[in-house]
Amino acid sequence: MTSTRVYRPDRDQEAIRAQLQQGQRLVVCLCAEWCSSCRAWLGHFSDLSKDFPDDCFVWVDIEDHPDLIAEINLETLPVLLIQDAEAVHFMGPIQPRRELVARVLARTEPSGNFPDPGMRDFLMEPLP
Repeated sequence: MTSTRVYRPDRDQEAIRAQLQQGQRLVVCLCAEWCSSCRAWLGHFSDLSKDFPDDCFVWVDIEDHPDLIAEINLETLPVLLIQDAEAVHFMGPIQPRRELVARVLARTEPSGNFPDPGMRDFLMEPLP
């Protein structure tokens, strides 16, 4: 049985960097502890990490990491970012429904023309 693999930048930076250096696709949920939709979504996001073991799932609380979201316009939460080394496949607010997000994750091609928010580069930076 595969364990849940949702990383957090404040405690798992080394593991995140290692996975991204191996070329894994980055799947980030931008959320906030005060957001009831985000709190309810965390369990489903964790379950998706089991279904997509080749991806690097990262949970970013926007209150704890304003430096990670400085270039991102957040009008509503949660926001999902899916990015590989070549392109941003998806970036935008989501309805926290597991089956909907699973369909987005199953796509192999970008689903639009999304600007690079710099999240992958930021997470790849060397540890201080």
